[in-house]
Amino acid sequence: MPSYKLFYFNVRGRAEISRWMFAQAGVKYEDIRIGSETWPEKKKECPFGQMPLLEVTDDSGSTHVIAQSSAIQRFLARELGMNGKDSYEAADLDMVGEQMKDIMMALPWTEKDEERKKQLTKEAIEGPIAKYFLQLENRVRDNGWFGRSGGPTVGDIGFSVGCEFLLHTVPTALDATPKLKALNERVRNMPNIKTWIESRPETKI
Repeated sequence: MPSYKLFYFNVRGRAEISRWMFAQAGVKYEDIRIGSETWPEKKKECPFGQMPLLEVTDDSGSTHVIAQSSAIQRFLARELGMNGKDSYEAADLDMVGEQMKDIMMALPWTEKDEERKKQLTKEAIEGPIAKYFLQLENRVRDNGWFGRSGGPTVGDIGFSVGCEFLLHTVPTALDATPKLKALNERVRNMPNIKTWIESRPETKI
């Protein structure tokens, strides 16, 4: 059975979707959190000088290095059975993932003034992001998930992880989209994911 090492900083950020996927699948991995003192050296090992980074040692003993958060998530979705039952369902889930990227990119990440950043974040969530959520609401299937075959899939988990930050800032962000609100609660209350949320290291983001 493969062994996994996930490298990232001591924040949720771009590694949290992968952490939830490991938790839901019940697959053990090393959650390695890199500090500022060791990052310059680790950076040299990263294909693009960025984290997260996933190292997979397969059954033959060969180690494979996977960079870029989306590539890691899609790899894990295939390996852990969270990518749907066929290429069309996988594409549907990719669509959800890309929409969530657009949602997160609408936030004022580069704003330095904290008070202004908070206000701009609220405006983004109540403005363009609210429209994005209405579009995603239409992607929730009658089974309550983004995937035809049920969930949670990489699409469901990625959506719920993104909602953590958004709902922390604007608790009512999903009130106009009841299907999304129910889906988020469903994912967060899956026993393995709930255990991870309750036991993970405490970080700001």
